[in-house]
Amino acid sequence: MGAPKLFFGLRDVASIFEADVDEADDDGTAIACGGKTNRLAPAGPRGEALFTTFALTFSWTGGPWTVTVLPIVDDVIAVLSPTADGVILLGQQITLADAGDARVTETFELPILEVYRRGAIERLRNNPRGRWIQADVRWQSTRTVIVDNLDVEYEIVRETRQPQ
Repeated sequence: MGAPKLFFGLRDVASIFEADVDEADDDGTAIACGGKTNRLAPAGPRGEALFTTFALTFSWTGGPWTVTVLPIVDDVIAVLSPTADGVILLGQQITLADAGDARVTETFELPILEVYRRGAIERLRNNPRGRWIQADVRWQSTRTVIVDNLDVEYEIVRETRQPQ
């Protein structure tokens, strides 16, 4: 088996590139990884949905690794630790337990939440409502971490009407 290779692809065009890593060595330093999903409008581009849960499946070796999951609803990105007053979309972190040299696969269900804060006190939590949703998933690791699947659960509030 040869040395591992790293490839990058472009979403909008059919292109794939091999990274020039022949001389690279991370020397045990954690590498920051992650990305954003495509935007999804489950009720159509003019409809609305109530977004309830992300179901994320990861496979990994080594660890423990901390993964940050930030929902993005209608182009508003979540925060991990809200400090301002108002309606704030919440991000979350999960820990992938130490797997040693074995490859472990596990699915995590994360509620998609927004909070209403007033006077630095959380007054209400609920699921966000909107047209578009996507996820920003980030982590750092020195070993393999793979996002096998990411599903979003939602309830349609109002569907896009077709022209008559």
